[in-house]
Amino acid sequence: PSVGRADVFMNFDLSSEEGVNPYSGSGQLDGNGIPPDFFADINVRKAFNHCFDYDTFIADAQNGEGVRNNGPIIKDMLGYNEDGPMYEYDLEKCEAELAEAHGGVLPDTGFRFQMAYNTGNVGRQTACNILQASLRTINSGYQIECLGLPWPTMLRSFRAGQLQIGR
Repeated sequence: PSVGRADVFMNFDLSSEEGVNPYSGSGQLDGNGIPPDFFADINVRKAFNHCFDYDTFIADAQNGEGVRNNGPIIKDMLGYNEDGPMYEYDLEKCEAELAEAHGGVLPDTGFRFQMAYNTGNVGRQTACNILQASLRTINSGYQIECLGLPWPTMLRSFRAGQLQIGR
């Protein structure tokens, strides 16, 4: 076994120096994009955690050999809390959290953005596909477009703070 992590991070501020984020669609909460502070809403973050099928990710992206952690400390390392809480894959909770987010407008308005991964990175692509499928199951207006980018472009976009979700 080896020690490694596969975490997902949500960007709380997608504003860009140029004023346009190429991965945020319209940049508005109008069904064709997301605003720069989309992930600043705690309900959105909770929803995305409930919409992620952890077992499928471990099976498909980690060949069944991954282990979930309940915090930043890796299991069996000094300081790991065996009793720490974990989000569970639960589409009903995901749906309820999104219904509360951004003043309750998401179920009717929807959203769309691109989630980038570097081409050839099966783990990142699998994570995107899982979120895309889960959100589409809840509401067809919840749209994530999985976008494969060459590594230099991905890195440049990451450094510029343009990626909605990074892994």
